[in-house]
Amino acid sequence: MTKPIKTRKKLLLFLAILYLLLGLFFTLAGCVSGNLICFLLSCIIFFPASILLFVQLFLLGKKILYTEEGICIHAPFQRIYTIFWTEIECLMRVDLRDLSNSDSGKTSLARTQKTEPSHYILISKSRKRICEIKEDDKDFEKVRMLLETYAIPILDITALLTDGDDVFRYLPALPFLTKCSCLFELHAQTTLEQFRESVSLDTIKKVRKRLRILGWLFIPAGIFSSFLEGKLYFLAPVLILVTLWFVYIHFYPYIYLLQGHLLPYEKPDSELDYYILPLPVMGGFFTLFFSINYIYYLFMCSDWQLYLYACFFAVLLLLPFAVHQYKKKLKQHWMRTVSVVLSALILGIVLVLPVNRILTFTPANTEHLIVLEKESGKSGYRVVYDYYYVYAERQGKTERLQVSKSTYQNIKIGGTVEVRRWESILGFDYWAAVAGDS
Repeated sequence: MTKPIKTRKKLLLFLAILYLLLGLFFTLAGCVSGNLICFLLSCIIFFPASILLFVQLFLLGKKILYTEEGICIHAPFQRIYTIFWTEIECLMRVDLRDLSNSDSGKTSLARTQKTEPSHYILISKSRKRICEIKEDDKDFEKVRMLLETYAIPILDITALLTDGDDVFRYLPALPFLTKCSCLFELHAQTTLEQFRESVSLDTIKKVRKRLRILGWLFIPAGIFSSFLEGKLYFLAPVLILVTLWFVYIHFYPYIYLLQGHLLPYEKPDSELDYYILPLPVMGGFFTLFFSINYIYYLFMCSDWQLYLYACFFAVLLLLPFAVHQYKKKLKQHWMRTVSVVLSALILGIVLVLPVNRILTFTPANTEHLIVLEKESGKSGYRVVYDYYYVYAERQGKTERLQVSKSTYQNIKIGGTVEVRRWESILGFDYWAAVAGDS
């Protein structure tokens, strides 16, 4: 067993014992004090975490030995058993990389770049996964030699998908994520084949041209929206994003948000790829960056209200999608449906503040609060940004308010900050802090 695995086992064992002790402690504390929270902490967090870590330790203790006769597997608390090479059907590469359509004419929805060693699984003749092995494993070359000796083929799940071979018989042995990706790809291929039979290539080229024009129009529109004033400043980005959403619904399920298709001038690689309509999202990204991002910087709201209204907006966005699906009656993979629902939730969160700002028709209520403390710093991992907060007392509670850099510099501790609060006709409360008397 290698040193990194031994180190990982020790760490997992330490954490498992720690969570187990914490669970026992909170259980005892709950018995003594009668506090329900202690019981919930032990039953929901610590005991399950401890069990999961012990299961992980059990899996790490599994040893696999590749011999001339077969594969010897020894798992803790189990007897040693051997699977002979004659019982193995194939070695399967299960990385969905470089799924190219240049030769076979199949779709390229699952293309990724090769960034790490390939992942393989050994599959028995009963279609069960025996074990997993990586390309950089020290036993990999030995396994390949033994496979050649017994004339056991090495297959690639990507090649099976692109060549149209029978993938379904191998699905039970595949890892969960690979299985989902394969089913997604197979459903996409079937859908696009049906689309190609019902729509001519000339028609689809015209549709792609219109989408390309729309994509190029959205890019300057997203930038220009940040220079508008008044309610137009909030209305323009909402119209851009909602239009993109309805374009997506109108062409669903033949339209995709694809990596490598962010710009409108990207061209397809094969005839079937013409039927994969790319969503022109670059204008939406510009809108998010130049307008929506600043709107959420200007105003504040409570988190629970934000997520509640986001769910409400997501339901409104999904209604036309449900009607469209009912009319089309095209069966889609569940991953595609989940992705649409998640997209609606994200768009719902984005639209909450600008939509409610548009639907606000009453003047703001103004408050002057005493500043108790100030805080500034940097946040973020890949994208680092500055934040500025002031803490003020309101109705007996300390409230944190986000302010601009200039407002932060003008406000002094002990001074006041002016807070303006609005309420839209939907009942959504939001506020903004501006400089007050120092």
